[in-house]
Amino acid sequence: MPNGNHDFNKKELPMLEKFFGQFSDELESFAERYNLLINKYYHQFHSWGFSFKHPKGGIGSSELIKESNSFVRVTSYWWIDNYDKFTRFSRASETVLIKAKKENIIQILEVKFAEVLS
Repeated sequence: MPNGNHDFNKKELPMLEKFFGQFSDELESFAERYNLLINKYYHQFHSWGFSFKHPKGGIGSSELIKESNSFVRVTSYWWIDNYDKFTRFSRASETVLIKAKKENIIQILEVKFAEVLS
């Protein structure tokens, strides 16, 4: 039996595409500016993720999460896996809820991206 919501593509995806469509040009420009991989709706989550190979090793990522029709949150991660020892070093930070406006979103993504790099 498959995991997840069987009606995701019919019911949730169109609403998510409409919501993120308001910012898609700016989000794609942000990703292009820093050569980030965009991962939309991973495991049917209401988010767009922006990943990159961290210069100090491992993977860095910021995720724009839809919390409601009016608010979003940005969560950032950095992790390094040591496969020989079966361990992972990780750091994460999260913003408070912010208004879902283009200017706010891009500003916070820029700040979180710089934070993950530092």
